[in-house]
Amino acid sequence: MIFLISGPSGIGKNSVIKELQKDKKLNISLSVSYTTRDKRFNEINGKDYYFVNKNEFLEKIKKNEFLEYAQFVDNYYGTCKKEIERIINLNKNVLLEIETVGANNIFKQFLNNKQKIVSIFIVPIKIEDLKKRLENRNTNSKEDIKKRFDLSLKEIEERKKFDYIVCNDKLENAIFLIKKILNYEISLKN
Repeated sequence: MIFLISGPSGIGKNSVIKELQKDKKLNISLSVSYTTRDKRFNEINGKDYYFVNKNEFLEKIKKNEFLEYAQFVDNYYGTCKKEIERIINLNKNVLLEIETVGANNIFKQFLNNKQKIVSIFIVPIKIEDLKKRLENRNTNSKEDIKKRFDLSLKEIEERKKFDYIVCNDKLENAIFLIKKILNYEISLKN
């Protein structure tokens, strides 16, 4: 199965995903995306993202190597088809952490596909919480924070296209609910 997790910047997607990966019963593996953005101090190439320059990314687009890709806050992000195939060949469930533009591209591609995609959108309890989270990261400029926050407002409008909406009021609660959703969907498949 393919599980897609989306939500605005600063909502806690990475924190949720780290906890999901620890749960061996889910038999899940994160698809590592490609990006042209700069690596943050705590990120590892090949684990958090594959960090490439814009020319390398555009070459991959030309070669049709991406399942989906999108430009987000002046950088490109994309899901490589080979990465999905690699995880499926390991008999694992695929976990995608993706922005709403990319999610919409995947929804279109899988509309008539037998492969089941389960989509989850994480929302904040209050929109002001997002701005605080982005500022508290200390990894983005004020200009970047403003762009991400403004885009977050548009992304939240997309939530109705997803199978499930989970509120991240407290991280532990969001993780608990998302694990329940994944376990439920996996049980339906079996």
